[in-house]
Amino acid sequence: MKCIVLADLHLDLHLNQEMDSFDRVPAEDFEGITHCIIAGDLSNKAHKQWKRCLPWLFMDETTIPKLAPGTGKTRTSQMFAMLRDDRSFAGNLPPLVIYETSDTRTQWKIHKLLYGFSGIVQTDAYAGYGTFGKPGTPVENVIPVKCWAHARRNFTDEYEFNKTPDAKEIIDIIAELYDEEDVEKIRGKPPLIRQLHREAFSRPILDRLRQRLIAMSSNHLGKNKMGQAIRYLLLR
Repeated sequence: MKCIVLADLHLDLHLNQEMDSFDRVPAEDFEGITHCIIAGDLSNKAHKQWKRCLPWLFMDETTIPKLAPGTGKTRTSQMFAMLRDDRSFAGNLPPLVIYETSDTRTQWKIHKLLYGFSGIVQTDAYAGYGTFGKPGTPVENVIPVKCWAHARRNFTDEYEFNKTPDAKEIIDIIAELYDEEDVEKIRGKPPLIRQLHREAFSRPILDRLRQRLIAMSSNHLGKNKMGQAIRYLLLR
């Protein structure tokens, strides 16, 4: 594993021991990096380097215990992860994940992390990511992409608890989309092949899915779970 650790993170003992096994490389040399842990502010050059190495990325955040020096205790902090992994579709770039700790996950922190970035960012529906692509913001050049797993979960939860027939229908249509991504069809193949296949086979499924969601929306109140699931998907 080739990894960069830029500062003492004051994380809990277990995490610090894991990071002791990482190799250290110069802070502004991101070529060939597979894992990167960042604490504190990077130089402008380093920020430009990692953003150049990530033309598209997945981004998420989670809570993490962080030592509070002098107190003998930990406090809740946040760790952002920004991932590029092209292996599943024959990409020619090595996998890379950058972690950055923060005391907050508020929108200004996300804007600071992605300032100057141009490309696709896939996230969940957390409101902090809600201004991606909005003109006049630090993230106006970010193209937002959401996650099918999150969208599908709303319908699987609805069907599990209420056995709503409409939810089962949507789950089945999404399953058709998943099937088109199968390894025997396009998974692991170059981008152009995947694009052509999706245009021919996935787009008609998406069109049918949208038509069914619109038709169903009048049958479910906007405040109930099924109505919320429909609205979430239609807005994306």
